[in-house]
Amino acid sequence: MADTDYPLLIFPEPSRAERTRRSGGGGKLKVPDKSRQAERLTPQFQRLQEAMERQRLALQGNPLGIQPEQVMVLETVGSINDFVKAVKKVQGLEWLGEYEPDDIPPDYGFADEKKPEKHLKRRIFLVMTDQQALQQVCNLFEKWREKPAAKFPEGLTPWKHVFEHLRTIRHWNEKDRIWLTGILENWQWRLQLGQSVVPFEAELWFKSNRIQREQAEVQLRNIIASLDGEVIQQCIIPDIAYHAILGRIRRDRIPDILDRPEALQDSGLLRCQDMMYLRPVGQCAVPIAEDEGEAGKLEQEQPPDLPQGSPIVALF
Repeated sequence: MADTDYPLLIFPEPSRAERTRRSGGGGKLKVPDKSRQAERLTPQFQRLQEAMERQRLALQGNPLGIQPEQVMVLETVGSINDFVKAVKKVQGLEWLGEYEPDDIPPDYGFADEKKPEKHLKRRIFLVMTDQQALQQVCNLFEKWREKPAAKFPEGLTPWKHVFEHLRTIRHWNEKDRIWLTGILENWQWRLQLGQSVVPFEAELWFKSNRIQREQAEVQLRNIIASLDGEVIQQCIIPDIAYHAILGRIRRDRIPDILDRPEALQDSGLLRCQDMMYLRPVGQCAVPIAEDEGEAGKLEQEQPPDLPQGSPIVALF
């Protein structure tokens, strides 16, 4: 049989089939009573303002004239339409991203009306804010708390839905910066090996404004210098919104963090508001050639051709 001589496939006569209906779907999301929700969230907004004020006082007299900024973490139950647009309507807010972690059990008055025990979808929003922008958000919350049916300025209506669905609002903190990065375990391992200096990678929140990026870099460099450390290298890749600094500090600057996890809040490095994550630096091992002939062979090998064209997939 030739390569193109394929057997004939006889299909049956087509017939119409009913669409299969899914069963067991969830019901409408039940949200807390507005007065109860406002009472629960008020202390969280107060803590945000207090944290921003503490940062402002800490930066007083800074020769760079840096205005305090913090990353707000807003955790909502259910999705919020057009929230990105609403963020951009408030001057001083900068959208950083969002993600949807694992489901959570119903609490704080949030529940599925049909299945009260069903786990709920939540969404995490990350927003950079300065003191003035945070005050505007707090003012919107106060307006909603006093009169939930009040009309919001054009483009800011999604903030009403945020307050109704808001589970938690707080600032990005020291624990977030090392969450699942393995930096503490890596430092512990290095100290056990007797290393006098420990390296790290500090990934900063990427800012589209070049001047703000430079200010964040200088601020982190000053913190590292205050710990008798040094910056080895910096990497900025705007196309993937990546900004990181490779540095190292002396071992006598970190034992307190390892011995007392609660001391994270006292670490000048982890308090840096411009830092997103603090990660360990990877290791690599290179085999040593046994003789000059093998080494010479390696030097003569030509590197493979690099791929051409636009990338299809990017790994972060």
